Amino acid sequence: MTRKYLYLSCLVSSLIFTLSVKGDAVQQGEVILHGDVVPQGGIIVKGASGVERIKPIKMTVGHEGIQKSLDAGQLSGVKNMLDVAVIKDEQKDAQARESLAKKMNEAEQFFNQYLVQKEAAKGDMVQYQTAKMTLEKAIAVWTDNGLFENEQGEIEDLIALVESGRYEKWQAREKAESEIHSLIEEAKICEVDSDCVRAGFGCPFGCGTAINKDILQQINEKVGDYNKDQEMICMYDCYVPASLKVKCIKNLCVLK
Repeated sequence: MTRKYLYLSCLVSSLIFTLSVKGDAVQQGEVILHGDVVPQGGIIVKGASGVERIKPIKMTVGHEGIQKSLDAGQLSGVKNMLDVAVIKDEQKDAQARESLAKKMNEAEQFFNQYLVQKEAAKGDMVQYQTAKMTLEKAIAVWTDNGLFENEQGEIEDLIALVESGRYEKWQAREKAESEIHSLIEEAKICEVDSDCVRAGFGCPFGCGTAINKDILQQINEKVGDYNKDQEMICMYDCYVPASLKVKCIKNLCVLK
């Protein structure tokens, strides 16, 4: 998971800054679309002909706004803003970057500690609760970190599994899933196209793949056993174009 955001429009509500368009940024007949500020330091505009383009702009940052965002833990937003903005006060810029780095480091230390605690818990409710509290410390420092937010959902799911008495069953299912994924990868070995067949095992093993025909039945049996557990059934829609052909390329079965 990447921690970088491609667009900065989400920062408007969290950061106070002054946007200055210099020179011929917006030509006659062009309108700004959505007011989007892109990482390259530009805005998306649309000309009279209907053609969209990105025009460079210069942004200046109000350091009071930056400090408020740092205090609120909006570190991702501050980092992105500092990366594209033109800073007039180098001393304040350096102070802001130093404070940002310090807070990010503190949050990452809490997060790494959380990962160790979660891994060591292995179904122990007390340890999961401890890990959750450590994660909350990381989130308190870095409030707009998407990775931290995802982990919060995962640790809460693990705690719910333990509370419901289904943790052991879930763990066995995770192990079976990992083994089937490994078997599917191993089953892609081939020498010629005729070694391969098209297969679709469904969620969570992929919608369409090509594997060695000699191992297809073995995998189907394992997937069938996996899917007998209706309490934890996995579901997503599958669509694989019929035009894809089974090939053996560099000794691997593929759909091409």
